[in-house]
Amino acid sequence: MQRTPIKKHLPKLKPLDDIFSECVRRLAMENMGGCEYCGTKKTDWKELQCSHYVGRRNRHVRWTFNNCAGLCGGCHMYLDANPYIHTEWMKKRIGSDNLDQLVRQSQMTNKVNLDTVKENLTRYLEALI
Repeated sequence: MQRTPIKKHLPKLKPLDDIFSECVRRLAMENMGGCEYCGTKKTDWKELQCSHYVGRRNRHVRWTFNNCAGLCGGCHMYLDANPYIHTEWMKKRIGSDNLDQLVRQSQMTNKVNLDTVKENLTRYLEALI
């Protein structure tokens, strides 16, 4: 049986993920001073993790701010292991209507333009720094 080759587009995603993750974690520091779930204070955005509600496999919401939060490692693992609690927290955090919209957006079938995503994220990060 032949191994499946690594997809050529995956290296294109890493820089986008890095920019987006930094934006999410910087925003968490700006808004909460640390973890958005437990409120534990951090001294640097690099101490947080970028947690996705709808998994990163779904490109339609992979780089959507309502889909992500800056969390400490413990809260990230806890929410991933407890989807009901994660859903209830997301409803409180962004509202039921926005969560419904996020789920609908995740079910879209059109192709995502990675160049546009990169331009928008780069511009957003520059405004944050």
